[in-house]
Parts: sequence; structure tokens; C-alpha cells
Amino acid sequence: LRAEVATQLNAEWMEKVPFFKSCPSMMLIQLSFVLKTESFPPEETFIRAEQRAHKLCLIKKGIVVAKGQVLNSGDVLGEEMLLGRDRLSGYSARALTYSDVLVLTADDLMKILKDFPDERKRLRRRAVRCIVRDHVIMYAQAYRELQEQMQGKRSTSRKTLGLLGRGLGGTFEKLSYGNQ
Repeated sequence: LRAEVATQLNAEWMEKVPFFKSCPSMMLIQLSFVLKTESFPPEETFIRAEQRAHKLCLIKKGIVVAKGQVLNSGDVLGEEMLLGRDRLSGYSARALTYSDVLVLTADDLMKILKDFPDERKRLRRRAVRCIVRDHVIMYAQAYRELQEQMQGKRSTSRKTLGLLGRGLGGTFEKLSYGNQ
């Protein structure tokens, strides 16, 4: 009866989460027994960049901002906990709306994964892929911002030099500005 209740409460919902989509039903039932719901009001930070990665968070309801992205129901945070005990999360997560998050601690997950060694390997590979994807996205965003800043500085420099040039008889207006 307990397993049926747990399945009704969490396992069906967890199957929709890409991280747990292909897990065996017995593993989902065991996971649903140890999941704890945490609720956060808007603007509350529940993962800090300098904090040890010790929990996997499944967003059940609400909108959260983390890793430079807006996340909502079904999204997962904390994959880095699968890569080692002393790993820092490296990002902050903050609720934008009232949010319910299912939390799975590293200790609880590791206890369950002892019974499912193939799943342990699969989840670890999935975590590595997610982390690499997130880093590529963050790198691309940083690169784009750097390009925008450089373009902004060039236009500012051009305006400044143009003003200076007018004041100095047009000397600076005759200068070449590279590939612009």
C-alpha cells in the first residue's frame, strides 16, 4: 500500500523528468520515499554558488532562475552532485515565483543507487552531459556579451575620437578604425 501511495504521489510525475525517464519503476518508488518537498517564496535563493553540491532539485511547480536560464516544472538542478562529494554547485538558484521543489539528497540517492548499478552509471553520464551543455551555453552567453561590450566600446571610442577630432581640426577623424 505504501508503495502504491508513493507511486501515485511522485513516481508518475518523476517519469516525466528527463533525468529519471528510463529508470526502473522500483527505483522510482524508492526515490519517491526519500524525496522531500521544499517550498520557496519569490526572490529566495535556495542554491548558492559557493555551497557544496549535495542535493538534486526537481522543480515541481513555479519558476526558478539558475545557470543563466529560466527553469520551470520538470526541470532539474544539482546534477553536479553525482560527480563527487566535494564539488561546489558553481551557480545560484533563485525562485522567481512561489516554487515547490522536490529535493533528493546525495546520501539518499547513493543508498538507492547501490541496488541499481547500471542506473548509477547512466545517471552519472547524463549529469556529465548536462554539465557540459550548461558550460557551453554559459560560455556562448559570455562570449556574446563580450562581443556586445567590445562593439559598444568601439562605438563609444569612435564618438569620443570624432568629438576630439573636430576639436583638433579633424585629425582623429582621418584615422582608420580597423575592421569597422
